[in-house]
Amino acid sequence: MFFAVSKTAKLRDLLLAGPNAQKWKWLIYMMVFFLLGYGVSIALVIAEQVDILLVITGIVFFVGALFVFLVVITAKSDIERIKDTSASLELNNKELEKINKELDLFAYRVSHDLRGPIASIRGLIEIVKSDRTKEESDFCLEKISASTIKLDGFIQDILDLSRNSRTEIVNELVNVRSMILEVTESLKYMDQDQRIEFNLNCPESLTITTDPLRFKIILTNLIANAYKYQDARKDKPVIDVSCTIENKMFSLQIKDNGIGIRPEHKDKIFEMFFRGTDKSVGTGLGLYVVKEIVEKLEGTIQVSAEYEKGALFSVNLPLRQ
Repeated sequence: MFFAVSKTAKLRDLLLAGPNAQKWKWLIYMMVFFLLGYGVSIALVIAEQVDILLVITGIVFFVGALFVFLVVITAKSDIERIKDTSASLELNNKELEKINKELDLFAYRVSHDLRGPIASIRGLIEIVKSDRTKEESDFCLEKISASTIKLDGFIQDILDLSRNSRTEIVNELVNVRSMILEVTESLKYMDQDQRIEFNLNCPESLTITTDPLRFKIILTNLIANAYKYQDARKDKPVIDVSCTIENKMFSLQIKDNGIGIRPEHKDKIFEMFFRGTDKSVGTGLGLYVVKEIVEKLEGTIQVSAEYEKGALFSVNLPLRQ
């Protein structure tokens, strides 16, 4: 076996570099002793030293049997280690393939989504520069403002995605109700007609230990979507936000009676850059960022929805010490 290994440099180096390297070295010594024993046995046969030959032969065969047993045990351990390493490498390769695909998609969509509003702004500026009425100029300026807001939202989503992947989790004590109210206050501009009924069912004293920046991003994206995708045809738009703690898990539920989600889109809404409706004015990154953050916090997110009736997003996060 070791002659074969000596001819196979990669295998030899792998065995002598692994966690069983010391065992393999001792097995090499045993093999040398075994071969020397054979040599001595041959010499004793030639010299007709039968009594000594019997003793030496017994020792040699005992060492040989022990050698074979130890080789089998040690080789089995190394084979299992190599299999585990191969499985780990295969998993890493699949993960790298996934990352490369996401990077390709990300680069394409980022360039496309940045160029769109910029091209629109440039065109509107040229229109404003020409002789236009005040009403036409004001209309163009409103469109320019809308494009810059869209660009700002897109950049913010990219920053959120980058921060989540690069920064470590920072746990702090967070008052859930206060943060929800802070987020909804910042999103009030989305309900210009003041038609939406917002219901919050969350105890004032409820606090959790979590990453406040990531938790706020989750709240902002989910509540903003509830505002954004309301059904204008309904007389009474409603958003219900509730939170509870049970079995060492924090549960957040955000429900609306908006336009809902088509059945064929339900499994795709957490994909990068996916836009499910013609009404989608966002970047297609929001729910993807939310899912990435929830998984970073070792939680889960689920959605149940019915087209034209509304959606319910449920986030569950393990309580941290």
